[in-house]
Amino acid sequence: MTRASASTAATTTWTDSSTAKIPTARAAPTTSGGELHEVGGLDPNACGLYDMTGNAFEWTQDYYASDYYDESPTVDPEGPTSGSARSRRGGAVSYPPSRCRVADRNSLNAGDTRDDTGLRVVKNAD
Repeated sequence: MTRASASTAATTTWTDSSTAKIPTARAAPTTSGGELHEVGGLDPNACGLYDMTGNAFEWTQDYYASDYYDESPTVDPEGPTSGSARSRRGGAVSYPPSRCRVADRNSLNAGDTRDDTGLRVVKNAD
């Protein structure tokens, strides 16, 4: 693995739902050379969280349905109750910067493996 430089964050204009300039993922292919970096190897985002976008997709427990968010609750949607694939979020070094964002979702079937997909282990703060 190589470690990407996080000295500056580029910005881009999104046209899908906003015209505001927002930071692109710090581990996007343009900043990482297309290589995964060590967990926590870059600066955290504005919320203090590490590796939320652009390094490896986060494979979630949520089932995936491409049309679920068309009519889902706007507050705390729980996702489909069943399915054959789980959601992946956050983009990866193998994707363009425009796809390396927390809101980006796609799917991965159980049993499939990918070098650009992992999971996030979480623990309640006591």
